[in-house]
Amino acid sequence: TAEEVLAGFHEFANRKCTRAILVSSPTHLPRCLACACDVHHRHPGVFAGAVYACPSETCYASFEANDVVVVEPPHRGDRDKALDGLPFHEMVRRSFRISG
Repeated sequence: TAEEVLAGFHEFANRKCTRAILVSSPTHLPRCLACACDVHHRHPGVFAGAVYACPSETCYASFEANDVVVVEPPHRGDRDKALDGLPFHEMVRRSFRISG
């Protein structure tokens, strides 16, 4: 959670760490990293070190990394720009009640 990441960043800063390594299951790691990036952005200066992500060897039961779907805001140059008016990433967030 954001609270856990922020607490970790404070602890890393207090201990003068220069790197943070997130370790989580391959099915959970993308969300962990997105959360850490958001906390890093919202609380600049708390932790000035680099943040890395490393998958563990376990996943949620019956799932694998290729079951994860990441919905990004439109940004690729080769995208269909006619779809830019449909913010799929926001629709998914709203549909699943994911805070942003």
